[in-house]
Amino acid sequence: MPYLSFGTVLFAALVPLAAGIYLLTTTAWSFAERAWLHRERGAGQPLAVQPAR
Repeated sequence: MPYLSFGTVLFAALVPLAAGIYLLTTTAWSFAERAWLHRERGAGQPLAVQPAR
């Protein structure tokens, strides 16, 4: 039980670090996904709409 306070300090240090890593990862993924989709259809071109059959 005397080491429980160290666990609290470790938890308080790692939770913000994990949140920062999560935000960095999701932002990078979104940026890469948008860049990939933008590259696929070309700059300034609207998405192609298929005619109804």
